[in-house]
Amino acid sequence: MKTKKILAIGIVAILVCGVGLVVAQAPSKEYVVIKAPLSLEEGENVYHIPQSSIVYHSADGITTVYTSDGKPILKARDSDTTQIPVPAGVSVPATYITQSPSGSRVTYEPFKFHTKDRGLIVTEKATRIYGPDGSLLLTIISEKSKIGKLPYSGLATTKYSGWAEKAYETNADSFIKFVAYWSCPSAPPSPSSDVVDYLFNAFQCYPSGGPVILQPVLEWNYAGSGRWTGAPWWGPDENGEYHRGGPIEISVGDSLEGKIWWEPSPQVYAIQIRNQDTSSTSVIYAGNPGIMEDVFLALEVYNVDDDNDVPGDTDFHSMTFEGDTPIWKGDVDENAPLSGLNVEMVSQPDRVILHTAN
Repeated sequence: MKTKKILAIGIVAILVCGVGLVVAQAPSKEYVVIKAPLSLEEGENVYHIPQSSIVYHSADGITTVYTSDGKPILKARDSDTTQIPVPAGVSVPATYITQSPSGSRVTYEPFKFHTKDRGLIVTEKATRIYGPDGSLLLTIISEKSKIGKLPYSGLATTKYSGWAEKAYETNADSFIKFVAYWSCPSAPPSPSSDVVDYLFNAFQCYPSGGPVILQPVLEWNYAGSGRWTGAPWWGPDENGEYHRGGPIEISVGDSLEGKIWWEPSPQVYAIQIRNQDTSSTSVIYAGNPGIMEDVFLALEVYNVDDDNDVPGDTDFHSMTFEGDTPIWKGDVDENAPLSGLNVEMVSQPDRVILHTAN
């Protein structure tokens, strides 16, 4: 084991407003209540915004979406926005989640633009999302870095939320590639409508400002869908944003591949989930957030009361690695109101079963 290292990837944000920073005090009818993640594509459980929009998270707790020439399209109070659980152990306002098309990639670039309501805004590290064809899809700016007091919180509930069970290896020198296979387990037998379950393999790194996690995720009831879906996730980025790729449909018993790997050219990490039975695939590119020191397999749950709210066993198998190779350790959260949890190391390092009572 070795001491956790912190990478020197800084965030510099400069706000210059010709008329000073405006703290919005307009009537509430000016604001939109956002109940789903922002998306560049129309679809289910998303809030569609136009391509080339600029999303600005200001320090007064307001998210404003602008046109590329600085005209406000909408404003939302983050405090009024629906909190959505993401597969990183937190729930965040929907305004801090972006769903992008498969094949999109993130870069950080200096950026400035003139707004009609706040004057000139300048930042050294805007998040810029580009499509598979190289076209600019979205720009995201935040006055807060991801180590600041972003409006993240746990869900306001007495039910259990957390990583119910996991296999893990931490403090490695560097993981470069991780491929895992598993079949979609049975759905929760009788879940409450607000239950969300996530199953994934993952890398985690520690750039300046805290952990960043990369995950191909099998999702139960994401955004109230009431079914299984799959999507690549990563975050938070340098502006506090969580990124989800376009989802794919998954049914019980489908064979899945979750893959995370480093692409030397153009120096990005890729996160991909593939339904091998239907050939449906979704992949997004996270740039280079840092050295991947931790590796996980996990069942993460939100708003569960008992065994009726969690899926059946999940058998992660045929796992391969490049860079370091983990020696898995298991952990079950004793605070979870669940029976039958057990992390079974069938074969190091290529097969682990996450058991539930179902």
